[in-house]
Amino acid sequence: MLLSAVAGLLATALLAVLVWGALALAGAADAPVLGITAGVAGGLFLSGFTAGRLAGTAPAFHGSLAGLGSAAVVASISLLGGSPAPPVTLAVFVVTAALLGAGGGILGRRRR
Repeated sequence: MLLSAVAGLLATALLAVLVWGALALAGAADAPVLGITAGVAGGLFLSGFTAGRLAGTAPAFHGSLAGLGSAAVVASISLLGGSPAPPVTLAVFVVTAALLGAGGGILGRRRR
C-alpha cells in the first residue's frame, strides 16, 4: 500500500503542474485551483489503481486504503500550511479519497 500511496502522490504533483500550466497558457483565471484539484483527484485514483493492481485479493479495499493514505499526506500538508479547512470539508475529502481509491482499485485489479 505504501508504494501505491507514493505513486499517487507523485502523480498528484505531476498532474497538478501539467493541468495548471495548460490552463494558465489557455488564460484560465482559476488555473491554480483547478490544476491542484485535478492533480489530487487523479493522484487518489492512481493510488487506488496501483494498489488494486498489486493486491492479490480485495482490490477495492486495498485501493481505498491507498487513497486514504495519500489523502492523509495531502491533508496534513494542507493543514500544516495554514489551510482554514473546516472538519466537514476534511470529512468530504476523506470520503472522496476512499471512493476514488476504491474505484481505481477495482479498475486496476488483475483478471486471472
